[in-house]
Amino acid sequence: IGGKWNFIVSDFQVVNGGQTLRSIHKFNQSDENNMINKLTKAHILVRFLRISDNNLRNKIGEFTNSQNAISLSDLRSLRSEQIQLEQFLDAHGIQYFRKKGDFKASKSYKYSIGKERLGQLLLSTMFGRPEIATNKKREIFDSLYDELFISNDKLLSEETLNLIFNF
Repeated sequence: IGGKWNFIVSDFQVVNGGQTLRSIHKFNQSDENNMINKLTKAHILVRFLRISDNNLRNKIGEFTNSQNAISLSDLRSLRSEQIQLEQFLDAHGIQYFRKKGDFKASKSYKYSIGKERLGQLLLSTMFGRPEIATNKKREIFDSLYDELFISNDKLLSEETLNLIFNF
């Protein structure tokens, strides 16, 4: 209090602060002098938590974000199995959209697929339930999530790659 600290933060995740950060960014973009003249004098309450367990870190983001309605599929996008899936598909030239607004301009992909569509394909083909794949999308990331993305031993396999290529 009343002092200044300099420190480096790496590999961080913002929880319940996205709107604040977006507002600061928009304010800064509106006038190039805002950063120097106004934002350097601003005060924002911040809480830092050092969490070494990745699953716990992702669950904090999933379970504490309740200010705005966020879809269950977007909350699940923070889970370790979704990150592993994204990395697996990326290694095979497939862009996986696990969060809204994901776009990697630095790399070109021959194929791309969103998490909802992949969930529908998994449910339709690997689990033989095409009759509910289109009209029960919410269940893919709710009651069917563990079956499709966690206990599915074929998820990170050639079978999933072929499913996406054929789609």
